[in-house]
Amino acid sequence: LIVVIMAIGIFLWSCQKEATTNSVNNDNMAFYASILTMSDADEVDETSNEGETKSSTYEDRCFTVNIEQNENGNFWPRKWTITYNDQGCTDPRGNIRKGAIRVELTNFWKLDSAKRTVTYQNFYFNDWKKEGTLTIENTGLNENNQITFLRKYTNGILVKGDTAQMTWDCEKQVVMTAGYESFILGDDEYDVTGSATGINFDGKSFTMQIQNKLHYKTGCLFPVSGTIIIQTEGQSDVEIDYGTGECDNIATMTQDGVTTEIEL
Repeated sequence: LIVVIMAIGIFLWSCQKEATTNSVNNDNMAFYASILTMSDADEVDETSNEGETKSSTYEDRCFTVNIEQNENGNFWPRKWTITYNDQGCTDPRGNIRKGAIRVELTNFWKLDSAKRTVTYQNFYFNDWKKEGTLTIENTGLNENNQITFLRKYTNGILVKGDTAQMTWDCEKQVVMTAGYESFILGDDEYDVTGSATGINFDGKSFTMQIQNKLHYKTGCLFPVSGTIIIQTEGQSDVEIDYGTGECDNIATMTQDGVTTEIEL
């Protein structure tokens, strides 16, 4: 599983700062920084990488997994759909998932050219509806014999209510820096570079550029280190710093020379 961008995060708290003409709302920026860098591995962890059913980690067995069989009897490619029941699944963090997630995997994910495609069918994370297509393609080994991936999110839409809507597209380059030789997901680590563009909930265009590579560890919802720059139409640039290695939801936001701590 590739722990990089795009899932739905809700901010918990952020510091306040003196308002200026070009300043952004800290809560809003914490929210955007969450969406653009949150790990979405949890959304496909109900199945193994090979597409075989895993037992639910939720006590109420709140989802079903339908695995499609190939007409020719071959194991690959694998296609399956995770469908949550009407009440949804509440994860250990208190987030509720509803709807369905469809996954297609052309080959074992550690093999060169293997490609995973994830789409969302009337899918909700808490009160937010998520649309779009996530693809993760294995692009082989780099010069350091580390496995690499090209990760794209296209036609991303995040909707709350009837009118609040955010859209985005992104492309990221991923290097697996640890865990390649084991089958234990818990020791996987990744470095990520790349960028995203979109329209925020205020109708303003924005870009996000990873300035210093983001480092992810399995089990951490957000990057443990690295920085991004968010440029929003009509506003001064904002830098988000994810820290120096701690697995937490704390980051710092710097705009116009003023730095504040935010919770993602």
